[in-house]
Amino acid sequence: MSTPTNSYNQRLRDFTVAARIRPSQISTGSTQWIAERGLDFGSVRTKFAFGLTPSNCPIFLVGTLGGTIYSIRSDIPLCTSHWSHVAASYDHADTKGAIFVNGKMACARQILEETIPEIAPGRTMIGAHNSTPTNSVPTLDGFFVGYVDEVQIWDEAFTPAQVISNRYVRPAGVESNLVAYWNFDDQTPRDATTNGMNGTLLGDAQIVLRHIACNPLLTLDSEDQATLDFQTVTGTTYIVEFSTNLAEGSWTPIGDMDGNGGLMGVEVPINATPLRYFRAREQ
Repeated sequence: MSTPTNSYNQRLRDFTVAARIRPSQISTGSTQWIAERGLDFGSVRTKFAFGLTPSNCPIFLVGTLGGTIYSIRSDIPLCTSHWSHVAASYDHADTKGAIFVNGKMACARQILEETIPEIAPGRTMIGAHNSTPTNSVPTLDGFFVGYVDEVQIWDEAFTPAQVISNRYVRPAGVESNLVAYWNFDDQTPRDATTNGMNGTLLGDAQIVLRHIACNPLLTLDSEDQATLDFQTVTGTTYIVEFSTNLAEGSWTPIGDMDGNGGLMGVEVPINATPLRYFRAREQ
C-alpha cells in the first residue's frame, strides 16, 4: 500500500510506528517491510523503515540528517501461528531508538543524530519498500508476506507504558499526535484520521476480513454479565482468554471455539474482582 506524496509539515521529530502483524512464512530470502517513510532531499533518503529480517526478527532503520542510517534489530523471531503487536520509536531528547514486541522492549540503541526533518516531499509505504519515494509510480521490493493491520504513525516517542496501552486500545482517530492510522475496517486503505493520508493498494496487496479483537465490543446483557462479540473466519479456531494485569501480559484461557464466518459471542462476567480483561485470538 502506498500513500500520496506529501510532507508531514515538520512533524515526526520524535515518532512511533506501531502495527499488528502475522507473517505467513517462517523465514524468507530477504527483509520484509511493514512500514517505511522515504523522503527526497535531492536523493532518496530513508526517514524510517520497520520490518522483519529474513529470519522474521523485527528490524528498525532510522535515517539521520547527517546521512547515517542506524539499524536496530531484535534477535527474537515472530511466529506464524498468531498475531503480534510490534512498535518502533525514536526519541531525539533521549537519543534512543527502540523496538517493542507484544508490549515489551525487545532492543534499543543510542542514536546521536537528528532524524531527517519533514520539510521535503515523501511517501509512506505499508507492506513493501519503495526505492523512488517521490515518483508517481513507486518502485517496489521487499514485500511483506502475511497480514498487516492497525498501522499507526504517532508524532511522539512512546514510553513503554504507552506501548502497552496502544497494544490493547485502538485509537479513536482524533488524537492530536496521531499522524496517520490505517485500520482497514471499512475494507479500504483509508486513513482513519483527518489528515487524509489515504492509501492505494499496489501489486498483489488485498484487504481481507480478518478481525483482531484487540479492543472487542462488549454488549451488556444484564448487571453481572456481558457478551464478548467478535467477527470470525470459517475454519479458524479462536481462544478466549482473560487477564487481570495487562502490564504483565499474562493471559488465562477459558475456552475455544471454531469460527463460522460470522459474528460469534461468549458470555463473560463484568463484576469480577480483580477486574478482568477479555480477548479472543486466533489459535
